[in-house]
Amino acid sequence: MKRRKHLTAILLVTLFILSVSGTAFGLTESGYLSGPGASNTFTVDAGDNILVELLFYYPVGSVDFWVKVVGQDGYTVLGDSDLDTGDLVQLMGGGTFYITVYSKSGSGNWSATDDPMNAGSNPWIEEVTVEPGPNVDVSGNTVSGHLTGPGEACSWSVDVNTYNVDLTFRYPEEYVDFWVEVKSTYGTVGDYDLDTNRVISLMGGKTYYIKVYSKGGAGKWSCTW
Repeated sequence: MKRRKHLTAILLVTLFILSVSGTAFGLTESGYLSGPGASNTFTVDAGDNILVELLFYYPVGSVDFWVKVVGQDGYTVLGDSDLDTGDLVQLMGGGTFYITVYSKSGSGNWSATDDPMNAGSNPWIEEVTVEPGPNVDVSGNTVSGHLTGPGEACSWSVDVNTYNVDLTFRYPEEYVDFWVEVKSTYGTVGDYDLDTNRVISLMGGKTYYIKVYSKGGAGKWSCTW
C-alpha cells in the first residue's frame, strides 16, 4: 500500500496559502507547437496573489514539451523544465511572469489553467460523447466510479471527434494503486499507472475503450476532460 504523507502535508500548506491569498482569476492560456524549436510565450499578471499554480495539459507520451519562467525583473524564476517531470508550475510572490512553452520533440496543442476543473474547456474539442459501462456515472464533462478492491474495474468508452483531448484523473492516491487501460478501434494504446500518468492524452478521430482498475486498495475515482 502506497503512502505519501509528505505530499499530503504540502497540499494542506498550499490550500492554507490559497485560502489566505486567493488565486488567479480563472486564467486559461493555450497554443500550438508545430515541432522542435517552436515556442509560445504568454504573460501572467499575478497581482498581489502570493501563489498562482498553473496546470499544463499537452499530448503526454507523444511529445517532449518544456517550460521556462522569467520574472518581471528579467531574472529567470524557473529554468528549462521538462513538463513530463512536472506539469504543475508554481508562480510565487505576485507580480508579472513571462512563461515560454517550447518543443524539443513533437507537435501538438497545449493549455495552461489555474483551475484544473477548466480542463474541459479546451477550445479544440468539438464534441466528446461518453457511453458508460456498469458502476460508472457521467455528469457534464466528468466520468466517475468506485473500485471496491484489487481486481475490480470500471469500463467506459469515449468518442473523440477531430481534435485531441486530455483526460485528467483524480483518486485517493495516498492509499491505492489505480491503473488505466486504454484501447482504441486500432488496438491497445497503453496501460498506465495513475501515480505517474494522471493526465492521459487521446488523439482525435477515434473511439477509445477505457478501463480504470485497482491493483491495490479501494476508493472513488473521477476523470475530467
